[in-house]
Amino acid sequence: MFGMPDIGGLIFKKDISERLFTNRKYFGGGTVDAVSGNDDFNVFKTQLHSVIEDGTLPMHSILQLSIAIDTHLEIFGSFENTKIYTHDLTEYMLDELRGLIYKNGNKMVEVYDGKTENRGPIVAFSLLDELGSYSGYYNFEQVSSLQCISLRTGTVCNPGGVQKILGRTTKDIVGDYKKGHKCGDRMDIMNGKPTGVIRVSVGAMTLKSEINCLIQSIRDFMETQKTSCSAGSVGKIAESEIKIQEIVVYPLKSCRGYSVPRGVKWPITENGMLYDREFVLLNLLDE
Repeated sequence: MFGMPDIGGLIFKKDISERLFTNRKYFGGGTVDAVSGNDDFNVFKTQLHSVIEDGTLPMHSILQLSIAIDTHLEIFGSFENTKIYTHDLTEYMLDELRGLIYKNGNKMVEVYDGKTENRGPIVAFSLLDELGSYSGYYNFEQVSSLQCISLRTGTVCNPGGVQKILGRTTKDIVGDYKKGHKCGDRMDIMNGKPTGVIRVSVGAMTLKSEINCLIQSIRDFMETQKTSCSAGSVGKIAESEIKIQEIVVYPLKSCRGYSVPRGVKWPITENGMLYDREFVLLNLLDE
């Protein structure tokens, strides 16, 4: 709730607490009145907060939480003020993102769920090049980090949500995994589609000038991509500058690869190069 040093509180409605907590299949020390180590028998404590306090409590964080809430109210007046402020700032950011347009009229950014009604202060989007194709998020994250802009990219610990907004199917996910894509890697574009998003969060201490800095950073980054990879230069680069020096396939995962002889055409399948990582060595001694 309050950022560093990770101070936060769990807020829930009492009328749904029994359904959420008292029927769970796991528990830790201090949450039960009776338990058997030999049979499937345990009785949770009756006080709700005790039911979810597994193990030793973080006493310092509990003490700091009340101080953090009081300080927040002293600075911002109320949580409602923070809600109004972040809502207005989010609307401003959405307008600025939608206003990022190339000279040919194509948009630089595709915003996901851009509706401002009943939404939180979080915006997810993807970058688009001048021709309307998706541009990967990984390099932009690196550039943003150098400019002291904090944002998140990828599936942002929400694989279900990202799968939904990007329209990714299980077939897409399985196929990308077979090609080597894993959570947190650099493979941000697969088969012309993004594997994740760029996510920006607005908070009580976010400034309008910081939003402007983000917008300018996107503009500068995409303009650079446009000049280096524009439609007029792609053919020239492909013909004169980009050359494949060597192709190596690894039929047995994590073992020595096979260098394809020069001049030999190597087939490409729907899962990547033929025979690449098709086999894996397992330890079957335990069986």
